Amino acid sequence: MPLTLIKNPLIESQIGVFLDAKSCISECEQSLKLASLMMAAEMGHYIGFNKRSIQTITRKSEIATVPDNITLMPILRAGLPMADGFKIIFPLARVSHAIVNRSSLCEIAIDRIYYSNQMIADNIIILDSIIGTGLSIITVIDYLLSMGVPVNQIKVASLMATPQGIKAIENDNRDVSLFSCYSADILEEMSNTYPRQAHAGPRIFGV
Repeated sequence: MPLTLIKNPLIESQIGVFLDAKSCISECEQSLKLASLMMAAEMGHYIGFNKRSIQTITRKSEIATVPDNITLMPILRAGLPMADGFKIIFPLARVSHAIVNRSSLCEIAIDRIYYSNQMIADNIIILDSIIGTGLSIITVIDYLLSMGVPVNQIKVASLMATPQGIKAIENDNRDVSLFSCYSADILEEMSNTYPRQAHAGPRIFGV
């Protein structure tokens, strides 16, 4: 499925804080949490909601209710701040974690995924603050598919993504829903020139 690019100036302003070379660690972390919260709200349009009946002061009314069949799967470490924002919007969501081991630019393997059979019925949202090459995301998707998770229940949410990473994911898993809020060549330039400063982990945690 092609990329769904969520355009929201409030989200973009927080991404700008993160990308600003002058921003400190706490500012970077806070900006990702705020941006993720708003992104989660925007993604609500693409997730099935149930209806429930409530009694107002005048009469009964049908209203949307937050689904409880969602699993958030942040890729450590950079996906953690996104989980904080998404959990506020989807408070009933389960939270899993994916630990991906990168031995080289081209070799990535699953080190550990905290997974249960209960998740097969869930909408699984893979979270990563920045998609670079896309290989980590592809590796996690392949693992979930091998565990029997239907492809139409897998979604990928990333605040920022390089054009290269988007293309790799679309080519490898065309039926997976992919969402991002910012994609630009500058992300690839930053990654190639200043790999440490461009990666979300060091920007958030300082190491």
